[in-house]
Amino acid sequence: MINVTEAGSLIPALRSHLSKIYVPAIKAMTNWGELTQTPQGQKASKEFVESLDSFVHFIDGKTRM
Repeated sequence: MINVTEAGSLIPALRSHLSKIYVPAIKAMTNWGELTQTPQGQKASKEFVESLDSFVHFIDGKTRM
């Protein structure tokens, strides 16, 4: 559960939740179902993880301003 009270507002709470729970869990995934069966699918899963990382870094920068 996202704890907005502890983080101070929604964006820092979301960043914390994503970076502590979802990003590590997604990076640890080794089986992406049908995506692991084709080079295009493997590329798509890699791009998804990179996009999620970029999003977390983006909101991290916005919360530190």
